[in-house]
Parts: sequence; structure tokens; C-alpha cells
Amino acid sequence: MKIIQLCGLYGSGKSTLRSVMSRYGIDGILWEYRLPRLRNLHRFCFSVIWIMPALIAAGIDRDWFKRFKLILYLNVLAQDLSLYKHARRGVLLWDEGPIAHHVFLRVRVGKCRNQFIIDRILDKNARKLAGVLDGMIWLDAPDHTLIRRVKSRPQPHILKNTSWDDAGRFYVDNRRIYEQIISAWENHGVRMVRIPTHQCNPDEVIRKVREFITASMGGESDLEYGRC
Repeated sequence: MKIIQLCGLYGSGKSTLRSVMSRYGIDGILWEYRLPRLRNLHRFCFSVIWIMPALIAAGIDRDWFKRFKLILYLNVLAQDLSLYKHARRGVLLWDEGPIAHHVFLRVRVGKCRNQFIIDRILDKNARKLAGVLDGMIWLDAPDHTLIRRVKSRPQPHILKNTSWDDAGRFYVDNRRIYEQIISAWENHGVRMVRIPTHQCNPDEVIRKVREFITASMGGESDLEYGRC
């Protein structure tokens, strides 16, 4: 199986891409992956033993348990994905995937007293994940376009009731971390394509996604396309 991470800031078009590709009837793509808790129980136990002392040394604060849970998940995830990758066929086009947790930890969870310990753990995890990721597709658009899309959606969203200035600061912080993490994965050999969704219609985005997936599979794809 090839594991390709689909990522993008809020409003970038990930949900639209998934909806349109589903209507086109493209077989061989999986969109969901959930880390099996029971199968990885032993990994969770060993990871707790390894992570707990480091996180205590990093400093205990109000975000400590939230930080602990996310880092524990990422550590076990990197181990399980390797097995999952070799046991399945097709393509996992993973909406957000581990990048969402990395960004959340670095932006939304407050920094601790000895943040360098956390950063070192996350950097090590990123290197492990780079070994199982076959590519990244980054759907993107200018921040003002993303904000407008989010605010015009009928669905509830954390940014809908914020001011444009606050939303702008949110995107600046998240974009900075996205670029750092993606750059780190690229440096570890993960291929990446950036698709400007404000310049492409849905069919053009799908074409670029399909081309990237086919290239990631060495030009030979297990996918079967319907009406595309």
C-alpha cells in the first residue's frame, strides 16, 4: 500500500476533493485509517514507559495530559503504520493524518518549561513517519481566500465567529508550522506536491492528485477509475 497524506489549512478544499472523487467512482483509494487500540496495546504500554519520564522532565502544567496523549498516539502510530502499509494494497489518501497532530501540539497546546525535550521527541517521530509516507498532497490557497471560505460555510466552525484579524493570526501561526513540518518531511525524502485550489477547478485538482498518486506508485497504479 502507498500512504499519501492529504493536508491543508481550514478551507483548502480537502472535503470538496473527497466528495468529488467519491462521486467519480475511483476504486482503490482508502480515505480512513484508525489506529487499532487493542492490537497495539503492548506498544502503548512500552511507549508510556519511554515517554512518561521525558514528559515529566519537560515540565508539568495544565496541558501536560493533553500533550502526553497526543505524543503517545503519534509514537504508536509510527510503529503501526509500517505493518499496515505492508499488509494492504491500494492507496491510503489520508485526510490530515499525523500532520494535524504535529501542528496541534506545536500551535494549540501551550509550550512547556523545557520545550526542547518535546521538540526533540516530535522531530524523532517525524523522521519515523517519513519512512512510511509515500507522498504529501498539500491543498492550499491564500489566507484571505481560506478565511472567506470558512466563514461562508453553513457548517459550524471555530473561526466563524472570530474577527478577520484573529482568523488571520490563526492562519499565520498554523501556516508557519505546516511549512516547517512539510519541509522536514521533504528533507527526509517524502515527495510533496502543492496544489493551489484557488487557481484550479475541482476537475483540475483531481487530475493533479491522480497524476501525483500514479507517479508515487512508479507509474503503475492499482487504482481503477470510473467516470474521470
